[in-house]
Amino acid sequence: MTTVPPEVQAYLKRLDRALRPVPRDVASAIRAGITEELAGLESQEAVERVRSFDDPEAIAAAALGESRADARPAPRRRALWVVGAVAVVVVVALVVTASVSGWLSGPAPDRDAQPAGPSASAFPMPDLGPSPAPATPGADELEKLRLEEQDRQWDAVTATYPDAVRPADPFQEYRDPNDSTALLGCLTAAGLPVDLGSTVGGGGPVSVGTSTSTEAEEVASFTCWAGYPTKPVAPMTTAQLDYLYSYLTEYLVPCYEANGITNEKAPSREDFVNQWPNQGWFPDTTSAALSDQEQQRIDTTCKRPD
Repeated sequence: MTTVPPEVQAYLKRLDRALRPVPRDVASAIRAGITEELAGLESQEAVERVRSFDDPEAIAAAALGESRADARPAPRRRALWVVGAVAVVVVVALVVTASVSGWLSGPAPDRDAQPAGPSASAFPMPDLGPSPAPATPGADELEKLRLEEQDRQWDAVTATYPDAVRPADPFQEYRDPNDSTALLGCLTAAGLPVDLGSTVGGGGPVSVGTSTSTEAEEVASFTCWAGYPTKPVAPMTTAQLDYLYSYLTEYLVPCYEANGITNEKAPSREDFVNQWPNQGWFPDTTSAALSDQEQQRIDTTCKRPD
């Protein structure tokens, strides 16, 4: 298949925008994991899979918190990012280079890459201060976020089977992000086909995928994923959004402009923060119609905050 479904295009573009302030290695790994989940799917399958993913802004908020916590150099390790009903394995703490195939977008840029050809024009990074830490939700907020995510998962079920009967809240426990043993047991007991990814040294399976073909299987899959979710991520805080706005308007837009790339005028800081994620503005390089090599040069020059 060579045509990208519009809904998938929109999700991937929104994801790329949301990941812009995330350190490049982490962002590339997240993008690569989602790419792997979508690769080889037919159009409708890809649309359904995307509908089961978390909001891009929630993924970015989690990534900002993870990258802040992992600021020190560390040995190679694996962490699990759960995107809605799909487990995506992400390599953190080392630069990850991702190969993107098929109808998905081009290769993720390598932070240290030096593409051939004319260099892009650099722009000095202003002192934005430290990236704000993400919020830690309390028990009531955590429960609210869990139920909201469960509602989104059920919406994905009824998108295909509108008359499906929702079971009572199947929640059992939050699972360790690096161990999906309980989830695997639930899926296997339900008789669902399971695809396993890599494991974490001695731990249980961390990348679990399944497919369904009937309403009963879809409801069973929902029951398992909703029964053993990972802890929800709180939405980006006002401080995080304020930091993001400063990065975009004080550095990224001027860096793009230094390289002849124009964007629409930014909204006010207040509107950007208050209307997120429906603020209707996020700078990108679309207007320049860059080649992959040119895009790589720009991504290397217009840096993400460290």
